[in-house]
Amino acid sequence: MRKLVTYAVLATATIALTLAAKASDVLPGDVALSQRLQSIDSAVFSAFMENVTHLGSSLAILIVALAAATLLLVRGPRNHIALLALVACALLLSPAIKALIDRPRPELALVNVFSTESTSSFPSGHAFSAFLVFGALIYMAPSLVNGIRPLTWLLRGLLVLLILAIGVSRIYLGLHWSSDVLGGYLFALLALLASIWLYESMPLSHSKGASGKKGAERQAKGHPLPPARRGAVKGRARLASSGRCPKAAGQ
Repeated sequence: MRKLVTYAVLATATIALTLAAKASDVLPGDVALSQRLQSIDSAVFSAFMENVTHLGSSLAILIVALAAATLLLVRGPRNHIALLALVACALLLSPAIKALIDRPRPELALVNVFSTESTSSFPSGHAFSAFLVFGALIYMAPSLVNGIRPLTWLLRGLLVLLILAIGVSRIYLGLHWSSDVLGGYLFALLALLASIWLYESMPLSHSKGASGKKGAERQAKGHPLPPARRGAVKGRARLASSGRCPKAAGQ
């Protein structure tokens, strides 16, 4: 119930922001935040923004997704590839929403525009894609680093910083308003939560590859064996008690 309420609140906030973006090319705070970011006079910061923004591009996201899928194929659990497939399908939402809202990009009259793009402004496609794909990797982080807790939290922290940096870069470069980036994050969060819910509803997400650690924990806690295993164990016990237990090979 709590998850449903949380999802409903997020959906309501996302719809409200989308309607506001549809009604107005610029929302309160958009221009001020863009100008504040662009007032940072640092060649290092500028170079960082210009480079990190490319990590949210379609090509970079595709490379990251393929690399993660390859790692899961080689090391497992392969079940998580189903989540990546759901996330890949969800990526199609951004172009559809852009076409529906058709919000213009920031103008030179208001902020500095370092480069131009032909697509609509709301929501930010880079912010959406980065949040969605890197968010899925945050969910799968324990599997990607063999369950090593320090590495899990290190990977998650880096991914969160990367998501935020890509969003900030879109504002700094004059390619999006802050409301565009926020919209990208909100839509991506909704899509990610829905993808995870669908994935966890699949039988394959509970198989040995996805829950080997949980299985080991169940055995350590003394949970009973499956019926088939219990029958085999009892059969061996009866044979041993009657003296008819076959000797193991090599003995």
